Amino acid sequence: VLVNESVQPSASGHPILRRDAFRSELSPCSVTSECAKAGGVVNGCRLTLIDTPGIYDTMYTQAEMMRKLKKYISLSAPGPHVFLIVFRLGRFTREDRKTLELLRLFFGRQAVAYWMVLFTHGEQLGRTTIEEYFSGSEQLSNLIAQCNWRYHVLSNTVPDNRQVIQLIEKIKRMVRNNRGTFYTKDMLQEEERATRRRMEQNMRAKAEQKRRYEEKPKLRIQGELLQKDEEYVRKPRDKAEKKNRLVKPGIIVKGAEIGSAIGAAVVVGGPIYMGVGAAVGGAVGAVVGLVIPTGVKGVKALENKCTVQ
Repeated sequence: VLVNESVQPSASGHPILRRDAFRSELSPCSVTSECAKAGGVVNGCRLTLIDTPGIYDTMYTQAEMMRKLKKYISLSAPGPHVFLIVFRLGRFTREDRKTLELLRLFFGRQAVAYWMVLFTHGEQLGRTTIEEYFSGSEQLSNLIAQCNWRYHVLSNTVPDNRQVIQLIEKIKRMVRNNRGTFYTKDMLQEEERATRRRMEQNMRAKAEQKRRYEEKPKLRIQGELLQKDEEYVRKPRDKAEKKNRLVKPGIIVKGAEIGSAIGAAVVVGGPIYMGVGAAVGGAVGAVVGLVIPTGVKGVKALENKCTVQ
């Protein structure tokens, strides 16, 4: 399976099959809009190539692209033995990086075991080796490492059949290492279900985040109202407590003064002045009889000035 959007994978099929198997022309957008299948015999090996639409640079949505990818999986029944991820030698672009992200999204981690990087226009290397070329890009180096260092270079101008034979030998070696297995439709459907679950989780997380964001102003307003209610209750209470502290000490002081005066009179009128004490006691009793009721009324009056909290 030939995959990539930033170059024309269709053109890669030409040197492999030694004929113009797919439509290929100069265009600012993806030329291949549908999956196409072509086959041939190369060096005694029967090959079937499937050209795919550009994954990133097409008019299709991701959902539509997923349906088309299912279609080409069925074209390669029972399944492809290798995904040739095609890059044109030159600058590793943002579109190339986006393509890799979409490949991982569409096919999942299981597909990496069947990936091989195919560089085209190898004549542009000059005296630079392909290893020197991809080592200059961390992302490209990481991709090749993930592919277990499976990569190959094709020249589009030099008619050299050896480069195609070497590619086929690398593919055969990869198939042997994978014990003859291939990427199946079940793997694609499993990844599709996992992708759907991730999308649903993301949607729920975004909905929860939105709900919390919308509740923040409400919670802030409720907090401000609660704070105002507490202040409305606290201020009158503090005022009442302050007033009570000023009134009740006056009651206590007046009572203490009366008690001290009576105690002093009793001591002075001790046994030495019994007779005088009786007379004075009567007078004091009369005075106290007049004072106490007045004092009680004063206390009551002061207590009436206290504020209930």
